[in-house]
Amino acid sequence: MITENNASEDFLSAQRPAPILRPDTCGDYATAFNALKWAFVFFLPLTIPGLREMPDFVAWLLILLALRRGAMGPSRWLRRISRAGLLLSVLRVLSSRLVGVPVIILSLHVCCSALALLFVWELTGLIRRISEGVSGAVGQSARTGRMLFLLYVALLYLPARALPVNEWARLAVSVFVLALSAFALCYMIALMASTARMCNAEAEAETADVRN
Repeated sequence: MITENNASEDFLSAQRPAPILRPDTCGDYATAFNALKWAFVFFLPLTIPGLREMPDFVAWLLILLALRRGAMGPSRWLRRISRAGLLLSVLRVLSSRLVGVPVIILSLHVCCSALALLFVWELTGLIRRISEGVSGAVGQSARTGRMLFLLYVALLYLPARALPVNEWARLAVSVFVLALSAFALCYMIALMASTARMCNAEAEAETADVRN
């Protein structure tokens, strides 16, 4: 009977995925998430009237640099999305300066926004997997951040005809959209920082256990 129980436990443990946060990966994850928070500064609203277009290719470049950490194995798919985002964002900037064809610029803009949404969807999924059994609060924040970023991308494409005709009302709606977008991005920055703190705390706990 004992042998059967041991065999079943071995089978179940073999089926479980290996934990992502380990003593040899916590430090790299903490460093990567600390670097990722600065990337979201450059994901500013791009289509709000009167706001100058921000170079989001800087955000993609910062993301790629942050994901170069050796232990970031599960982030391989994120790196591929980031390379595509960097390429398309550079092409969008060049096309707006050199070509100036609205259809091409709009198509590249939509593709860049879709890649940003896909990246955040995968990133928050990774944070949820990392936080399982470590911090339920961080996992819940990742879910909220995912929805907020989805709202942010939706606001980028608020049709101009949906804005009020009155100039003051149009300005009020633009400020409201800008405020919500800024809140969503600030939330993502805070999420990256809290995830980095969680990884650091886990690394310190693992070090304390080894010493004891």
